[in-house]
Amino acid sequence: MYSGPERRKHKVFVTRQSEYHLRDREVIVVRHRRTGIWLKSHEAVKGFLSGSIRFCAQALIPNLGKPRAGDSLCFTNGSQMEIITSPLLQVRRATKDEAALYPVH
Repeated sequence: MYSGPERRKHKVFVTRQSEYHLRDREVIVVRHRRTGIWLKSHEAVKGFLSGSIRFCAQALIPNLGKPRAGDSLCFTNGSQMEIITSPLLQVRRATKDEAALYPVH
């Protein structure tokens, strides 16, 4: 079994309503979980993961490591607007079938 650094570039960040599919730190596509529809024009698409935060009581706590379940993702999309997701339910690798459906740049 390979024990070196992670080489896979595609990750999926799952919230209650959406799946954010990233290649490295760039959002490739967003999928609506209930309908399964790929949302290619979602505001986060072509944005970049800038970090994650956790809402605790009356404070926002930045996560300086990798995003994990319970964190909300923060994306920048090239404008001055930050996109913040609802809390993550799961972080996983994209399947080969999912990655094959990604739009080509």
